[in-house]
Amino acid sequence: MPTNERSLYVIAAECFDFRYSGLAEFEGLVKAVAERSDEATTHWTRAKLIVPAYAQISCAPHRQTMPIDASAVTAKCNRITRFENSALIWHQFGRHVHDFIAADAKGTVDVIGVDWPSAGALQQLKADININARVCLAVDLVPQANTESYRLWQVGLQIADVVQCASSGWWSHLACSHQAARAAASKVAIVPYGVSNADATQISPENKREAKTTVLKKHEGSQSLSTMVAIARHRLTEDDQKNYESMVYVLKQLFKETATDADRPSVFVLGPYSPCTGERARNIRDQLESLRSRFPSCLMVEPPDLPHRIPWKTLLAAADLQLVPSRYEPWGVNTIEGMQFGVVPCASNSGCMQEEVFVPRKNCYRFDWDDDQPIESQTRLLEALRTAVDTYFDAPNQWHEIRKQTMVAAETFRWDALLDRYAAMFSDTAQPR
Repeated sequence: MPTNERSLYVIAAECFDFRYSGLAEFEGLVKAVAERSDEATTHWTRAKLIVPAYAQISCAPHRQTMPIDASAVTAKCNRITRFENSALIWHQFGRHVHDFIAADAKGTVDVIGVDWPSAGALQQLKADININARVCLAVDLVPQANTESYRLWQVGLQIADVVQCASSGWWSHLACSHQAARAAASKVAIVPYGVSNADATQISPENKREAKTTVLKKHEGSQSLSTMVAIARHRLTEDDQKNYESMVYVLKQLFKETATDADRPSVFVLGPYSPCTGERARNIRDQLESLRSRFPSCLMVEPPDLPHRIPWKTLLAAADLQLVPSRYEPWGVNTIEGMQFGVVPCASNSGCMQEEVFVPRKNCYRFDWDDDQPIESQTRLLEALRTAVDTYFDAPNQWHEIRKQTMVAAETFRWDALLDRYAAMFSDTAQPR
């Protein structure tokens, strides 16, 4: 075995939603990191990405082939539902990963896990003296407290060499809420998640008209092609992280103000049919249903599990504005992805919207949300949405420029555009402590 070889294996177990952020692009980033490495830091002569089989399966509708080097090992793991029996599954995944690396590795071996479920795998890999197992823990979501998954998340924070957080605001939220996060504060690196740009070509007005034709044909009674289509693509949760209560309130106000207009917004809401086990979540769902019954030509709700539902990419291509009123947001991949398709965000000042590249009324519409002032915050949300809708209808040239700048801003968050930041983070993770 050549002694001058150094192999990098990156385990991406769960945190990246590869259906939307780009599995192939992330694999390309891992290999580019290795190619950029040098003797002065960490010189990797080869690199491979290891993912569970379900990540490849979920990408299948969007790509013909997925060039994943570790497909032989990942095929041994079945599709995994987030947070369900995760501790047992990830330990099993860890055994498969260890066996694969032991058989495949050449020279010195560095293994980096990039999300909390990888902690189970890394615990086992760290026991092998021939493997330099390091942890770059990405903290996007937090499992439910007092569960085995939450314990594994805490373990990940403890053994992490670097803790990746996509936004400083989300880290502040974690540090205020979790002792394990506060204890790991010295290891934090603020590095955004990337998005795929494979399907996001330059969307022209003609493209949007064609996409709107496809969307509006699905819904009788909806408006003409001149209609602005706003999309809120969220899950309905008991803590109302996505702020459906405020979304229902502002849409009701907006529909009342424009109900007699020939050009009134049509709003597509995706995702509120996720399991609602709590009273608050069920109440929000009922409010949304009531609003849809009252304004059927304005509000169209698409349950995400319907076999005939409109593809997400088609909705993005048709949309002009995306409403993202989240109370808090770890990052907001959906927002960035929409921007690639020329969908202007109207969003709260959380997650990705805290980045310097976002300038209100230049490439976005932004408002401040404060849980301690919900009424005032709802007013700010409504004002931002009104301004966006008025600009769309009354100042088309200005809207076109905002939309163009939105797409320019989205380029900042392509995987290849983030190469330098990931190269530095992975190199730092691999250094001996």
